Amino acid sequence: MAALHGMFKGIYNGKQYHAPDIQAVLTRAWRAGVDRIIVTGGSLEESREALAIAETDGRLFCTVGVHPTRCKEFEDSGDPERHFQALVSLAKEGVEKGKGIYNGKQYHAPDIQVVLTRAWRAGVDRIIVTGGSLEESREALAIAETDGRLFCTVGVHPTRCKEFEDSGDPERHFQALVSLAKEGVEKGKEGCGYR
Repeated sequence: MAALHGMFKGIYNGKQYHAPDIQAVLTRAWRAGVDRIIVTGGSLEESREALAIAETDGRLFCTVGVHPTRCKEFEDSGDPERHFQALVSLAKEGVEKGKGIYNGKQYHAPDIQVVLTRAWRAGVDRIIVTGGSLEESREALAIAETDGRLFCTVGVHPTRCKEFEDSGDPERHFQALVSLAKEGVEKGKEGCGYR
């Protein structure tokens, strides 16, 4: 859940339209039968917010990580290694509190082995590789299958929903996602099924 997105704070296109409604969104989710939600952090600051939100309810968990489009924040911090260590520290804090889920999609694919090696050495014991489109979800599952400590998510990011129409057959596209999610669960790799 991208609960840190401005829309949950009532902000659209940089303008405040209504009061924050994250609690109303969560209430509707619980009533609809959702039993767990992962709040995603896409930067160090968002990851801190995600952990704080996750601590408000036993059914909430969080990711700690940096979205690929925001990797420049490491350089902008002035000390990339210190920034990375702050993420590792926050991830460990989340795990200690029973709230941390790792966001493995912090870097682009060519660096994945470097990232994983660093994470394992830092004591990270599991990572969820996120899929933001059907194709990325397939890649996430393939990556997750390479290591027992890796899991994945299957889905389409809200900003990419047009891919359903672009596929020419939205229902078939949706069913392909459902099938992929089931495959991930059957293989024990679909991260949302993790307890």
